Amino acid sequence: LIAPCSDACEAHNLAMSNPADACLSTLYMNDVCDDACNNRVCGYDRGRCTNTDILSKCVALEAAEGIIYASKPIAAGLYEVSSNSHQVVHLPMLEASRLSTAELTGADSPHLVPAAIALSLSPVRLTLNREYNEMVLFAEVEYTLQWHDPRLFEAPCFGALEQAISLTFEQGLSPLAREDVRQFRTRYWMPAMRSAGENEPGYRELFEESLLKLAEHAPHLEGYESSDSVCKRCASYQAETEFRLLQPHFQFFYFPFDVQEIKLALEVPGVYLHGCNGTGATSPALASLGLTEENKADLLLPPTKEWVFFQPLEDAIFLRHLTDKDTGALMPSTCEMSIRVRRNPTVFMFRSVGTTIIIVFGSIITAMLMHPEEFTGDREAVLFIAFLISVTNLQTADIGLGSINSLLWIDIFNLVQLILSIVSILQTVFVHFLFVKNYQEVGTHIDQVCHITLPFLYLTVTSGIFLIGLSENNSSLETVGISLSIIGAVTVPPLTALLTWLRSTRFRRQRKRHVKLLHKVGINQTPESRDAISKVFRSFDVDASGCLDTEELRDLLCFVKKGTLPEDQRATIQFMRRYANSSKGTLTENDFADALLELQALKTEGKVPGTPRSKSVWPVYSRWPTSERSGPQSHGLKTDGCSAGMSVSTTSANTAVVEEGSIQDDDKEPIYASNVKLTRNMAVVEDGSI
Repeated sequence: LIAPCSDACEAHNLAMSNPADACLSTLYMNDVCDDACNNRVCGYDRGRCTNTDILSKCVALEAAEGIIYASKPIAAGLYEVSSNSHQVVHLPMLEASRLSTAELTGADSPHLVPAAIALSLSPVRLTLNREYNEMVLFAEVEYTLQWHDPRLFEAPCFGALEQAISLTFEQGLSPLAREDVRQFRTRYWMPAMRSAGENEPGYRELFEESLLKLAEHAPHLEGYESSDSVCKRCASYQAETEFRLLQPHFQFFYFPFDVQEIKLALEVPGVYLHGCNGTGATSPALASLGLTEENKADLLLPPTKEWVFFQPLEDAIFLRHLTDKDTGALMPSTCEMSIRVRRNPTVFMFRSVGTTIIIVFGSIITAMLMHPEEFTGDREAVLFIAFLISVTNLQTADIGLGSINSLLWIDIFNLVQLILSIVSILQTVFVHFLFVKNYQEVGTHIDQVCHITLPFLYLTVTSGIFLIGLSENNSSLETVGISLSIIGAVTVPPLTALLTWLRSTRFRRQRKRHVKLLHKVGINQTPESRDAISKVFRSFDVDASGCLDTEELRDLLCFVKKGTLPEDQRATIQFMRRYANSSKGTLTENDFADALLELQALKTEGKVPGTPRSKSVWPVYSRWPTSERSGPQSHGLKTDGCSAGMSVSTTSANTAVVEEGSIQDDDKEPIYASNVKLTRNMAVVEDGSI
C-alpha cells in the first residue's frame, strides 16, 4: 500500500477501507490514467489524466460531497448595503457563515463578494445609429476579476477547472462549445461582467475569450483591501468582450465645440468591486493601462482625432460606483468609467464656419469699398452672395448628428451671418436713396461712417457668438459672449448716427476755417498757400477718395465763390473742367491746385476765361429717374450749380429728344440742343450741342 506519492495521496490511500480501491504504486508509476489515482490528492495520476478523464469522475464526487460550489464564497467575508442608511457594511467570515444557503445563492441576495477589478480598453469609437438617432459607444474591454475562494482548490474537479471554464477564441466561434462552457460554469460561483447602461437595440454582448487562473499565492490586484501581502488561494478570471452602449445623455447644442462625457457603465452582479475609484492618473482599475498625459489620447480615443482631451488626466478620466436613482444608495457591484472629451472643430471650422466668415465679412468689406451711387448694383450683388451662402448653410440638415429638432449653436451662427448680410444690404439701399434724393453729402457721410461701424458690428457680434459656442460649462465666458453681442447690436445704430453728425460737423467747420485761411494767404505758389489749398480740397473730399467728383466740385466752388456773379461761377466751372480726368471726370488735389493757380494768374492779368466754345472734357449732367423715362418730362439741367428748365421725351432706351427752346439760360433766353443721350438715369447733353 506504500506508494511513492505525496503525503496527501498516501493518507488518502491509508484511509481506504478496500485496498483494491487505493492508488497502488504500480498504478501511480505507469503511463496510464488509472481510476484509483484520478483524484486531486494524487495529482490526477501524476498528470496522466486528461480533462475528460477528470470530469468523468469528479462531477459525481462533488455531488456526493454535498458542497454547493455555486454559493458565494465567504472566506474573505461579505459586504451588504444597509437598507436603512444605504451604507456598505462588511460582514466578517464568522457572521457570513451563519447565512443560509438561499441567502448565499439567491439571485437577489444583497450580500456581495469582495473582488478586485482591472480594466484595459482599446480606443473607443463613437458612431451614429441613424435608425434610432442615437450615438453609440463601441468599446472593446478586457477585464480581470480576482477573488478569494479556497473551496475551488479543494474541489474534486480542481485539476480541470481552468480549462473547463476558460473559453478560447476558437471555442467562442462555436455556439455549441460556448454553451458547454456556460453550462459547466453554472456549477461554480463565477463572476461575470455585463453592461450597466443601455445597450444598442438588438445587440447582446458575448465573451470573445475568457481565462480562469487558480493560484495558491498570487499578488493582489491594485485596489484590493487585504491585510495579507499576497492573495492566497485566489481565483482570477480574465475575459474580453465588446460593449455597444447608447449615449442618450449627449447634448449637441454647442456643436462643433461641444464637450461630451463618454460613459462606459459595467456591472458584476453579486460582487463588491474594489478598485473602481479615482481618476485616470490614480485609479487602481486602470493601473495596467499605464496612462500618462502623453499617451492617453492614443490609448483611449479614436485615431480619427475627431475627439480630443482638453483637461489633465486627473480631470478627464474618472471611475466611480453608480448610485440608485430612486434611493440614492451606492451600488458597489457597478463601475462607471467616464471620459470627458471635446470635439475637434478644426475640420468643420475650415469647411463651413471659416468659409462662411470669409465670404460674409469679405462681402461686407468689398461692398464698402465701392461707391454707393455709381456701383449700387455691384454692392447689392456682392452682399446678396453672402446672403445666399447664409441661407444655404441654414438649410443644410445633415451635419453628422442625425435628426436634430432643436436649434444648435451652428444654426444661431448662420442666422447671425444672415442678419448681418441683410443689415449691410439695407445700409446700401438707404445710402443710395439719399443720393437719389440729392442728399449726396449726408449719404456719403453715413457711408463713410459705416466703413467703420459695420465691420465693428460684424466683429463684435460674431466674436460674441464664438465665445458662446466655447462657453459650455463656463458661465463667465457665456456672459462675456452675450454681453459682447448685445453691445455690438445695440450700440452700432446710435454710434453710426453720432459719428455721422460729428463727421459732418467737422467737415463744415473745417471748410469754414480752411476757406478763411485760403482767403487770408491767397492763391499763390507759397508753401502756406499750397497747404491751404490742400486743406480746402480735403475738406470737400467727403468720401476721402482723393478726388473731387461732380457733386463735390460743385459744392466746393459754390462755397468758395459764394456771393460772386453767376457768370463768374460758370466761367470758373468751365475752366476747372479742363483739368479733370478725361475718363473719370474727377479732379485730383494737384489738378485742383494747378487749376486754381492758373485761374488766379488769369484773373490777376484781367483775363477771366469765358464759357469755351470748343468741345469740353467736362460733361453736364441732369437727373433722369427711371420711373420717368416715358413721355415728355420736365427736368432740371445743372450747368454751374443752378437749374434751368428742360423738356425731354424719350424715343428709345438710350436716346432722348429735347424740344427746341425748352432749355433756357439764366436770362431766360432759349438755348437749342441737338442731341441728348440717356445714360444710367442721367440725361447727358453732348458737348458743343448747345
